Amino acid sequence: MAALSEAVTVDAVAHAVVHHGRALVGATTGAVSLLVDSGAALETLHVEPSGSETIRPHRAALDDGLCATDAVRAGRPVFVASWGDAQARYWRSASRAADAACVSSAALPLLVEGSPMGVLEFDFSAPVNFDGEYEALLVAVAQHCAQALDRARPYEAAQRARGEAETANRLKDDFLSIVSHELRTPLNAVVGWASMLRQRSVTQEMTARAVQSIYDNAMRQTRLISDLLEVSRMASGQATLDLQEIDVSTLLAGVVESILPAAASGQVEVIVRGAPPAVIMGDRRRLEQVFFNLLGNALKFTPPGGQITIDASRGDRVVELHVRDNGVGIDPEFLPHVFDRFRQFADLPFPRRVRDELVAAGRARPHRVLPGAGWVTVPMRTAAEVANVIELFRQGYGRATGAGR
Repeated sequence: MAALSEAVTVDAVAHAVVHHGRALVGATTGAVSLLVDSGAALETLHVEPSGSETIRPHRAALDDGLCATDAVRAGRPVFVASWGDAQARYWRSASRAADAACVSSAALPLLVEGSPMGVLEFDFSAPVNFDGEYEALLVAVAQHCAQALDRARPYEAAQRARGEAETANRLKDDFLSIVSHELRTPLNAVVGWASMLRQRSVTQEMTARAVQSIYDNAMRQTRLISDLLEVSRMASGQATLDLQEIDVSTLLAGVVESILPAAASGQVEVIVRGAPPAVIMGDRRRLEQVFFNLLGNALKFTPPGGQITIDASRGDRVVELHVRDNGVGIDPEFLPHVFDRFRQFADLPFPRRVRDELVAAGRARPHRVLPGAGWVTVPMRTAAEVANVIELFRQGYGRATGAGR
């Protein structure tokens, strides 16, 4: 079977064996299956002709009454010459054969160094006389199949390793980009206010405001640098979740204050229409990053002379932050990636339930972004819900501090 020499993946080998092997031995149907679940089940790699998969399950346990089960357990071929023979010995296989209008079958174990890795099966629509010569042909096809599959596995492992290395390099580049973006945001505010002070273009009242903003953003950058170290702590299960009471209006005011210099230099007007008093339980740093992300994108894509309108409202156990601008907006298809800067957090090996609870407890979530408009919701958790989040986080994934300790 020359086609096997050209097949380098497991799937390609299975396809070649079934397609050419079925023609070689004169079978009506053919299938290659590999052992999975520590040898407790078989998973079909390829089956022909098309439509046979409706008769044969994609994954099946090694139950009694199947030719394949005996072939794998005994490590030797099983040949069934007639449907009556199948009914007497392998009632499950007989039922499948009847559905496929087949009367004879062969189940051949795929052996590598004497151990089974799967099974090759052929079914025939006419009775077959399995003499010595024909059995030898079927066994030879199975041996070629097993050898080709054994060669393909290291190739696929090498391909996976290469893909993982490429992904790691790409994530490293993405991480550097994220770090640059995160550190630049508070630095821009510091530079903006410092430039205005240097030019002596601010009033005495504005001077105090500028000094406070410079201090706040310097502290914000210090916290961001600390967050860089947290990436490794997350990977090692030593992350810290700092849950505390947060006044959303005060947090929002601080974020808006930080973007005002950049807005002024870009001739963009920032209007805050409403920020009702609302206290939530969450992680201040992460929530602050969410607000910076949303407002920063609005500022980035709003042309000179444009306007950014910020409106916060309180709903049923949530606080909604609406941001509207004169920019082009974000394509709805890109919405899942709006907060990609948090991907390092979301992709770490936390159980999905823990990750979802953390996100719901202390971080905002985007609902949708339309041309010139976007908003996030911040959940308002009860004390019992916050305590549950803390307990989940403590179960081997990090340390929870703040309210609810």
